[in-house]
Amino acid sequence: MNNDDSKEIKTRRPPDNFIIRATGIIQLIIILILIIYGFLLVLGMVPFGSGDSHQYLRIALGSVMVGYGLLRVRFLLKKLRLESM
Repeated sequence: MNNDDSKEIKTRRPPDNFIIRATGIIQLIIILILIIYGFLLVLGMVPFGSGDSHQYLRIALGSVMVGYGLLRVRFLLKKLRLESM
């Protein structure tokens, strides 16, 4: 007995746009935490190293974290805006 009318199992999947937006928002939250931690490093409010010997490294690392975070946020916002159209 050939049954050509076999039923396919249909699974509910959220739309792709929803998945992209959700992962984008999670990435934005993580990057904002990175930016805040970078600002705290630059201001010296986070313990880093011992004494003043690591002061310039702390400032450089904090500046790089803030700069990278801002560039990444700009890229993600542009990507989310383009994919929502």
